[in-house]
Amino acid sequence: MNYAAIADAAAGLSLDDAFAAISIRIVTVEKGIDQRMINERTILSLIGMADGDAFMTALEASVNVPDRIKPWFKPSESGVDVLDVGSQKIIAMMVGGSVITQAQADTITDYGFSTVPEFGGVSRGHVKKAIDMRARGEV
Repeated sequence: MNYAAIADAAAGLSLDDAFAAISIRIVTVEKGIDQRMINERTILSLIGMADGDAFMTALEASVNVPDRIKPWFKPSESGVDVLDVGSQKIIAMMVGGSVITQAQADTITDYGFSTVPEFGGVSRGHVKKAIDMRARGEV
């Protein structure tokens, strides 16, 4: 437990207010690589059938995407890492070619992230301990 960070977040607040504020804080983190792989099915699910079909058609026709990479998007394959630099270049190319909108590109990229509690598992007791430790100069 990072009591210094909890104490920082609780600074100037009553115990109840600090616990309430800390309990709702979330952060965005990258998913594990096995959870952020995308393929054709993922694309269709994220941006819809018509736009997903346009994305896949443009991808398959593109001379800028290596032929070796194109099959990785097929449903039988595990896909590509949505946060990989190469994948991001493909997504940007689709926006640049007006195949998808920037909002759809953001939706696809966001698939690679999760939001989680910043202080997962923190209890009112942890917050009290952090405040007490700060008052004693221990954190």
